[in-house]
Amino acid sequence: MNNVPLCVDLDGTLVRTNTLLETTLITLKKNPFFLISLVKGLPRGKAFVKRLIGKQFSTDPATLPYNTEFLDWIRQERANGRTLILATASDELIAKKIADYLGIFSAIIASTPEKSVTADGKALVLCAMYGSSNFSYAGNSHSDLSVWNCSNNAILVDAPNNITSQIKKEVHIEKEFTTHTAPKLKVIAKTMRIHQWVKNTLLFIPALAAHELFQTHTAIQAIVGFLSFSLLASAVYIFNDITDIPSDRAHATKKFRPIASGAIAIKQALALGVICSVASIALSLLALPISFLLILAIYLGINICYSLFAKKIAYLDIIILASLYVLRVFAGSFATGIATSKWLFVWTLFFFLSLAIMKRVIELLKHTKEEKLHGRGYHKADRLILEYAGIASASISVIILALYIHSPSIFVLYTSPALLWGMVGVVMLWLGRIWTLALQGELPDDPVLFAATDPISYGAICVIIATMLLASH
Repeated sequence: MNNVPLCVDLDGTLVRTNTLLETTLITLKKNPFFLISLVKGLPRGKAFVKRLIGKQFSTDPATLPYNTEFLDWIRQERANGRTLILATASDELIAKKIADYLGIFSAIIASTPEKSVTADGKALVLCAMYGSSNFSYAGNSHSDLSVWNCSNNAILVDAPNNITSQIKKEVHIEKEFTTHTAPKLKVIAKTMRIHQWVKNTLLFIPALAAHELFQTHTAIQAIVGFLSFSLLASAVYIFNDITDIPSDRAHATKKFRPIASGAIAIKQALALGVICSVASIALSLLALPISFLLILAIYLGINICYSLFAKKIAYLDIIILASLYVLRVFAGSFATGIATSKWLFVWTLFFFLSLAIMKRVIELLKHTKEEKLHGRGYHKADRLILEYAGIASASISVIILALYIHSPSIFVLYTSPALLWGMVGVVMLWLGRIWTLALQGELPDDPVLFAATDPISYGAICVIIATMLLASH
């Protein structure tokens, strides 16, 4: 049995997040004016600013992304009679809530309004409490070196390789945990939500509808527009995921997202979001009309409004989701210079309004915990209304497609427009099938992403394209 007291770092060690940074970003989303309080507090020192942030900490400690393997080990050490101390540079209010929840720590070393704790500060306090080399320390980063250097044993928790190599030369390693390393390509792709890029293929619709997609210049413009729009969309997803951490951790499936689960650090996610944003704007400025940048700005503005307040307003949120799909079509027009017809605009609006409503219906079908959806404005009683509205929107989109076939403009692009009735039938059958699956509880959270992996949906797209080609010859 090891009787040497064990001092445990909080951020990045016990939990796979930065509690101060996370709390700051979540608070700024709820109240952007909190930034003014932080700026005003800076002259009063780090300790005062940390207390301002600590007072805002409202995260349920039970939902935090703990390093479970490490937590199980220190719980066993506690059961064996070992003294555990929680040490963190975060504010005492944050540390106390987490320590009270876990119930395994005998003492807390944290920042107070009078003094901001640093790694050097931890070392001084621990040496004063137990004497140099009379305690063990569990940490994960370069800032922990000063504590390890005056400890008896080191416990490394997901420490970078260079830190691990350095500390092994100087201090005895009591235990090493390597359950979570630097983000790999798969984690980065999931953080960027590359799979969501399938939605941005809507940018190709104006060129496809105008029969110009296979012209070299148009194709290049459409592809660059797709990449630019997709990178900005990834940045938006990343920033939303950072500020939606509490809601995501309370969700059955969203809690496994890289940021919510701690698979990628918040600082790394922020850097990735900035890189995506810069790359998106650079592509737009270098290769696309300046008007495309306006579309990107509108997309960003709508998403900010949606994230800050609109997604909590029932029915407004689904209208915004549908409008974002329509905006993708317009983005394709601005990238290629091909105008979007009024028929395409109206059809896209109702088609994707139906799918946006379906998304909320699916969430309500799967929701069993409480009356109201977490972070949304919907109650269980809204489900029936949404089902009727969604099926009605789907029906209207089919009617609009049928009316388009009878419009005078159809003869400009198609020599045999009567063949397009096959396309109407396919769309009607596809919408009927996907709504049936949704109401039976057999669809995942997002019907658009389901379609992206569904062989029958791919078959329907192929039939539609083939019908368009036949009707144009």
